[in-house]
Amino acid sequence: MRTIRIKRVFIALFLGLISSVYCAFAQNTSVTDDYMIIKGDSLMNQKLYSEAIQAYQIALTTSKDKELIVKYAHALHMNAEYKSEILAYEDILNSTPNDLSILLKKGIALTSLGNLDDAITAYRFCLTIDSLKPEIWFQMGKTFQVGQYHDNASQCLMKAILLKNTYAEAYQELGTSLLALNNIDTAIISFRIALQ
Repeated sequence: MRTIRIKRVFIALFLGLISSVYCAFAQNTSVTDDYMIIKGDSLMNQKLYSEAIQAYQIALTTSKDKELIVKYAHALHMNAEYKSEILAYEDILNSTPNDLSILLKKGIALTSLGNLDDAITAYRFCLTIDSLKPEIWFQMGKTFQVGQYHDNASQCLMKAILLKNTYAEAYQELGTSLLALNNIDTAIISFRIALQ
């Protein structure tokens, strides 16, 4: 009887020890993640993008938090690693395919990569979710502009301005498109409004 009681006490102590070790490991992992995220943020502020990417990658080994993935993707973008950035956004879109902010960021990354048709497709999908968001029209206009489709670009940029008449960047880009279309007088007006 006494041996059974001793065995039970030993088993309870052993399980308690295992539980303590597991909790300590879980806390250390969380502390390490937090430290690596803070370190990544600090490195981003210092424009040390490659190092920030590494810090975020370490944190991502145990956490798939959307905010962390977005930080990681932004670091990739700043380091001109657009293919990896797109993969990071697709990781989020696998669980939330209609996440407008992520779809928009993916479109910007696709434009940066030079995949203009895919970027336009992404923006058009964004418009099916919310056609009244001026940022979508603006980014689509910029993408058309990169592809030298200045008629389409100016139409998108005008739509962005209609939705947000204080959109200085849209006026600036519209002026650039209008210049390319040889519509100099209207381009000058657009540039003046952008400067106000």
